[in-house]
Amino acid sequence: MARAVFGQVSLVIDGCRVVITEVRAGVLDLAELLGRYVEAIAGVKDGWRVDLYALHIAYPARYLDSVLYFMRRYGVQRRFLRIVLGDPRVVPIKAEGIDGVVRNVAYLHAVKHVIASTVGSPGPGRMSPTIHRVLLESGYNADEGLAMRRGGAVPCKVELR
Repeated sequence: MARAVFGQVSLVIDGCRVVITEVRAGVLDLAELLGRYVEAIAGVKDGWRVDLYALHIAYPARYLDSVLYFMRRYGVQRRFLRIVLGDPRVVPIKAEGIDGVVRNVAYLHAVKHVIASTVGSPGPGRMSPTIHRVLLESGYNADEGLAMRRGGAVPCKVELR
């Protein structure tokens, strides 16, 4: 039986500073979790309110095809996924328990937001390398292979709290 970590995070983004104020996390059977999610979005038609129901996920790049395959099998459409490549167990901070994993997923998506709001979208296939380059330059754990794909200056150094 596959298990999945899920959670909800409250955070504040102030320029290049990200502060997480609350984390609630849990573990459920993957089929049960995605079944509940698919029921919740059943009323969403033609992309209306997609961001309200988006799943923000993070996982290592080598699992991209497998994750998308299983999401399709459970009825989750790609348009409802907000994906950042990175292992949330160690990026940007080594996670202590499931709360730490959920916190790291939130940090990765917050850094993505910081980049998009300061310099705009770097283009297709360039957001994850930019995220990892910003994290690396800011002194946090990052995938060095991804970070080195992004040349040039970073938009800002982030502070994660």
